[in-house]
Amino acid sequence: EAGARLKFLVGHHFVRADARARVQQLLEYWNQAFGVKNRWEGDQVRLRGQVFGVDFRARLSITDTAVGGEATDPGALLRTAASNYVKRKLRKYLSSLKSHALVKCR
Repeated sequence: EAGARLKFLVGHHFVRADARARVQQLLEYWNQAFGVKNRWEGDQVRLRGQVFGVDFRARLSITDTAVGGEATDPGALLRTAASNYVKRKLRKYLSSLKSHALVKCR
């Protein structure tokens, strides 16, 4: 499925600036762990790099109620794991149960 995309949407209860700060923490983690680069354009961020040798490109958009976006599809063998990983990480970093400082614990 050339050109296929993974799509995701995770809700949050923060003001947009706080949601963006939490997403930035996640991006810093991904940069340190995998070397994934990011570039902000307003409330959207583009990501690119390689994760476990698989090319990764994504776009995230931050709204007042959610963070959503799409990413390259790594193929049938990794599709579910990749989608679940991104959603799990977004839920963790956007959790209102975790303080901004505790999120840094990864």
